[in-house]
Amino acid sequence: MAHALTRSGSRFSSFVARAAVLPLLGIVWAGVSSAQGGPPNPQAQVDAANPGDLVFLQAGAHRTLTITKPLTIIGGPGATFAQIVLNGSGGNLTLSNLKALSDLTGQGFDELRLSELDLQGAVSVLGLRYL
Repeated sequence: MAHALTRSGSRFSSFVARAAVLPLLGIVWAGVSSAQGGPPNPQAQVDAANPGDLVFLQAGAHRTLTITKPLTIIGGPGATFAQIVLNGSGGNLTLSNLKALSDLTGQGFDELRLSELDLQGAVSVLGLRYL
């Protein structure tokens, strides 16, 4: 089940992500390598994306992912991060098919949508704690 958190914290709603929507979105694969010839670096992919882009992250175990702009981020099967930190300045952020080994924390987004997220901790955004 997916959930949406809004900045005011007064509206929690469910949504269903549909594959049919993907062709309508600007899909981005920022093929930024972590080393010459190495696999894409998830942080570099997020950093290279423009606000509003759809970013696919490679499966595998990764360190901290810091997100500073409104994006739709979809992880490959088993995309795992030690920590996910949000530090935005408005806009909507969607996270799907990711695993975080600690709390999801941060601030600065108008709306946070979570779908198929495996969190080992809780969500704490803008003073809200979502369990």
